[in-house]
Amino acid sequence: MLSLTSLPCEMSEPRPAAGVLLFYGELVLLCKRCLEYEGNPVSYGGYWSPFTGSLEKGESPLVAAARELHEESGLKVCSWDLKYIKEIQHPDNSLVLYAHELKKHFVPSLDAEHSEYGYFKISDLKMHPKPLDIEIKQAIDFYNSVLRRPKT
Repeated sequence: MLSLTSLPCEMSEPRPAAGVLLFYGELVLLCKRCLEYEGNPVSYGGYWSPFTGSLEKGESPLVAAARELHEESGLKVCSWDLKYIKEIQHPDNSLVLYAHELKKHFVPSLDAEHSEYGYFKISDLKMHPKPLDIEIKQAIDFYNSVLRRPKT
């Protein structure tokens, strides 16, 4: 299971999180979570994930998703350019996922919370990359097969 925050394991109360999956044609851009951050182990370190992070006090998931995408990748998008995919709920937390369609190939400027990035063919996600949380994969498949605009 993917951690629902972009912060390392802490004793504080978990906060809801939001994230963005980036799509470029038949590819999805994912980042690999680092194993530790500021000397602390990261929840689900080493997993491939969307760019995600915790909501700040009073912040909506949509605004948080756009902010986290910018902080973690360097890509600045308007929140109204994000398309809602779904909310993944767990007993102690939740993750609201959005999609953004890239108009051109984008090279992220990763922050210290990620060790690498990759573009992956959506049809190959059963095989690669690993580890990839099943609920993230299902969100990618749902967006790609149901929510994306028809190809013209």
